[in-house]
Amino acid sequence: MTDEIAGPSPERPRDVSAEGNRIVRTALRRRWRPLVGGTMLATTHQASEALVPVLIGVVIDRAIRTGDGGAMLLWTVSVAGLFVVLATAGLLGYYLLERAGLLITHDVRQAVTGRVLDPRGGAGGRSGEVMSLASSDADGVGEAAFAVGLTIAALPALAFSGVILLSSSTQLGLVVLIGLPVVIGLVAVLTRPLVRRAEEEQDAVAGAAGVITDLVHGLRVLKGIGAEAAAAERYRVSSRAALTARLRSARFLGGYETATFAISGAFLVVVAWVGGRLAVSGEITIGQLVAAVGLAQFLVDPLSMLIEAGAQGARVRACARRVRTFLNQPPGILAPSAPRPVPFDVSVAIELDQVSFAGLRSVSLSVDSGSMVGVVADPATAATLVDVLARTLDPVSGEVRVFGVAYSAVDLAELRRRVVVARHDAVLFSGTIGEQLSLPGTPGRFAPSDEPSLLASTALAEVVDAVPGGLDAVVGDAGRALSGGQRQRVLLARAVAVGADVLVVHDPTTAVDASTEASIADGLRDLRRGATTIVIASSPTLLARCDRVVMFGDGGIVADGTHATLVTDSQYAAMVLT
Repeated sequence: MTDEIAGPSPERPRDVSAEGNRIVRTALRRRWRPLVGGTMLATTHQASEALVPVLIGVVIDRAIRTGDGGAMLLWTVSVAGLFVVLATAGLLGYYLLERAGLLITHDVRQAVTGRVLDPRGGAGGRSGEVMSLASSDADGVGEAAFAVGLTIAALPALAFSGVILLSSSTQLGLVVLIGLPVVIGLVAVLTRPLVRRAEEEQDAVAGAAGVITDLVHGLRVLKGIGAEAAAAERYRVSSRAALTARLRSARFLGGYETATFAISGAFLVVVAWVGGRLAVSGEITIGQLVAAVGLAQFLVDPLSMLIEAGAQGARVRACARRVRTFLNQPPGILAPSAPRPVPFDVSVAIELDQVSFAGLRSVSLSVDSGSMVGVVADPATAATLVDVLARTLDPVSGEVRVFGVAYSAVDLAELRRRVVVARHDAVLFSGTIGEQLSLPGTPGRFAPSDEPSLLASTALAEVVDAVPGGLDAVVGDAGRALSGGQRQRVLLARAVAVGADVLVVHDPTTAVDASTEASIADGLRDLRRGATTIVIASSPTLLARCDRVVMFGDGGIVADGTHATLVTDSQYAAMVLT
């Protein structure tokens, strides 16, 4: 996939404000082979369609009127051959245009996905809205292939018909050649408002998709607090808005098609009337009249193609604008222009140097390599620390370093390998428990032979033994087939399995019982021995296993020691022991 379609590259940052502005042109250019081939064949198909009434007129004038059997055979074979060309070109041409459209849809879907997965972050929006972009809007942009192909195929066919009519009658040809630009101009004027209507419709549909996705994700919570009725009402409102927008767009589209067909129909009536008068006056032959009437009937097809292409073009532009807006979202962080390698043999694994952001004020903290450090903080401060350590945001001032190298100077892909952050609100992917522990692209130090120790140390072995299918048990959408404690253990095992040099875990045991929590605390310490682990939690069981505990308060570090020494501190005891 090209960078122009896929969005900004993490390794080669660009001006993201320009991304997506040329998305349709770039998509068409990338798939130019099937597009050009399909357009040429579709043009051949339309030209062949225009030749059919012409050849029939020739048969009438040169064979039927003269009674020449040889001419009849010759021109009949010619008509048959023309139909073979016509059918073949149509079949292959429209297949190639369809293929080009599907490939463009795939490219746009990949671009949206790439923006979501961009390690620099910044891709906002609810999951339902993003799903709408990757499905409905991507399909809409894919229609560009047919919109362009049909337009290019229709125009030469219309011009060709005008030239043929002009060769048989100057008056008839001029009617076509002068009338066609007028018809096309009126259709173009009527097309413009469709873009706004289509964009309003797509926005409303995406909003409804976002609401229903939120409801599905929070269904268990909604049932727990008895808010099903309120949630259903919220969806009814958004769904009604989507329906209203779609009906409004459909009404406008109906008016557009009625008006454009009326315009094209009036044009064809004028052509037929002029041709009939010329035939009656003897200025053209019967065969030419048949050809003129046949061409007038044929003109319905390319004119309809132009009308359809106009409606498609409106939807394409509306969908492309939505995709462009999404791709243009600025990144949350900037990738380094000249990344520095991260060494391994450094005594300090993580260092915060005068870091300020949100509730943090000039915080300095060093975490020794191979140590297990606990962090106690209020929820807001803990969330900020998680974001800073994961580098989903950069501090307003100060610097974070990993093994002596500033975060801002480390290649993002390498940083994600060396420092893994397991958030408490992370979700599981659809699939089995075993698949969660072996995600592609995350080669850890845990081989299949290490699996028993991984399962035992994270208390996941109990889950595997309890659920039908063991490691092959399906976790369901976002892990909903598991209980909260089971899901939490799978999440922890997934993070540990990566084998990162630095592992940051945030409240990893809030949904398990005390006995399981103690087992996890011991197992995590043993399994991560020699590696650096930062535990952001208020669990005394976890903190007691840490080499050092740091407590935050009032925007900075207010206590630093071991759990055993800090329990005498009233503020620490209030946060940890109550």
